[in-house]
Amino acid sequence: MRESIEYWSVVIVRGIATRTVGADLLGLMAMVTAALLGEWLVAAVIALMVSGGEALEAAASARASAVLDALAKAK
Repeated sequence: MRESIEYWSVVIVRGIATRTVGADLLGLMAMVTAALLGEWLVAAVIALMVSGGEALEAAASARASAVLDALAKAK
């Protein structure tokens, strides 16, 4: 739990410093807002959406890398 708080703190600070707002930062802001309003189910659903998106991105990236490696070996 502690590592995730530190990770998200770094994500927030970097996002604000570089003025880039990504899905992670928007998701975190939505989760915090939902928690402050007492909407725990909404916060949980947003957390699942963000983590699911990260998992899909990692899977797609790994698949694309494998395809590119196979393409490079074929030539």
